[in-house]
Amino acid sequence: MDELHNEKILVIDDNSVNNQLVATFLLPCGYTIQVAEDGEDGICKAQTAPPDLILLDVMMPGMSGYEVCRLIRDNPVTADIPVLFITADDSVDSHEYAFSSGGNDFIAKPICEMVLRTRVANLINLSRTRRELERLNRYHVVSEKLSRTGHWTFTQFANRSGVCSCSAQFRKIMALDEKHAENFSVADFHNLLICDAVDRRSVAARWNEAQRMGGIFKELAACRINGEKKILRVWVEFIRDANYFKVFGSVQDVTELMMMLYEEMSLESKLAVDERYSAMVESAMQLAHELNQPLASIALNVNTIKIFVRRGDFKQQELSEIVKDVEDEVMRAKSVVERMRSVVSRRPLQLESFNLRDLVRRTLQLFKRESVAMSITFVQRGFDCLTDIYMDRDGLQQVLVALIKNACESLQEHPVPRPGVLLYTRLDGDQIHIYIADNGVGVSSAVADRLFTPFATTRPDKLGLGLVVCKSIVKRLGGSLENLPRRRKCGAAFRITLPLEYKNA
Repeated sequence: MDELHNEKILVIDDNSVNNQLVATFLLPCGYTIQVAEDGEDGICKAQTAPPDLILLDVMMPGMSGYEVCRLIRDNPVTADIPVLFITADDSVDSHEYAFSSGGNDFIAKPICEMVLRTRVANLINLSRTRRELERLNRYHVVSEKLSRTGHWTFTQFANRSGVCSCSAQFRKIMALDEKHAENFSVADFHNLLICDAVDRRSVAARWNEAQRMGGIFKELAACRINGEKKILRVWVEFIRDANYFKVFGSVQDVTELMMMLYEEMSLESKLAVDERYSAMVESAMQLAHELNQPLASIALNVNTIKIFVRRGDFKQQELSEIVKDVEDEVMRAKSVVERMRSVVSRRPLQLESFNLRDLVRRTLQLFKRESVAMSITFVQRGFDCLTDIYMDRDGLQQVLVALIKNACESLQEHPVPRPGVLLYTRLDGDQIHIYIADNGVGVSSAVADRLFTPFATTRPDKLGLGLVVCKSIVKRLGGSLENLPRRRKCGAAFRITLPLEYKNA
């Protein structure tokens, strides 16, 4: 059963149909939904009764969603409210505008119920955890100001007994009555300090050095006083002269403060777990999304075969073509599953000798449908002079499929005249360079810096692990994968560098 929430969500959208759809998806989860049909009304409602989350449409009359988000961020009352953009524009520019204006996340229309619920729950949980961290941080500051600090001095003149003087707070921290306080010595304090110290020798050596040379000793020490464990911040200054020996010291009880810091670290760990859980959910969503197309194509072809068999009017060539299409889609589905499996597991390398030209030719056959539907031209250069290479063929093909697929999706997302993908090889001693480039819009500088960062993606339906997995595979094969700077008349370009013969290091 889904977790029930009681948070309040403000939906700012001028489309009443979208508002009803959002309410239909989120109300069963327990959220309270408030609606504003333009930016000004939304800002007013957010200031009057700040919600836990704002769902914000981009295209609205008057102020756009980006302007509304910037005004929300500029107001101290609403600055920390997470904002989830809902947009029909799924372009890279739209994503960059959403984040640059202060948005926390975005989803594309038409709205998918599972995606909406997941993104909303994720932002609500992250916001809730961060508020708890801020609360602890406030306690942290107050605790530091109110921490108990005690002071003590010890003075000993030549040929006389030492005299100790300490504040009431020091006696309280050290659990000393007046009699014991009068007889308290430097040696007593030193023994108490190192009694429970993990690195006794190091602490004692620094203490002795400061006492002998006349210097300052500082330590965060765990002590046991009357059976109670305390954490003390210790500061001691030793002053030596021919006629006297003086000690000035302070002790601050930071036990409660350290306990709060420990609790804060636990919450930070919980935040990391929440983000990991969200990544797992999105991973499952991506797998379902990518498998949907080949499975739908397989189902369509199977239904076509059933109709032909029922009528008895099919030709052998038509049946062969349909079966071939089914085989291609099965291979595509298998490739998707293998890519996702490689995220969480590592299969042993299967080394064999094979011809790279043949591997590329078979790989491009998987994209025959895209080539025809999108009029993409695949160009191969530099493959004729190659000899066989000794490598993990399936691993290398997985990388080629991912990079070619990225190029095709980019050309589909941002159409250009005469779209094309170039595959080019160049021999360099005992290494081979494989270039995969397209003539699309390329990779923006803002995205290029985080291309190989896990979960970094400009597409809401993608997990952002494809290039990370590719880089990991190529590294296992003893090579490297890099994104090349954009050149004139060239879009995105990647270079794979591999040894002609894999050698286990």
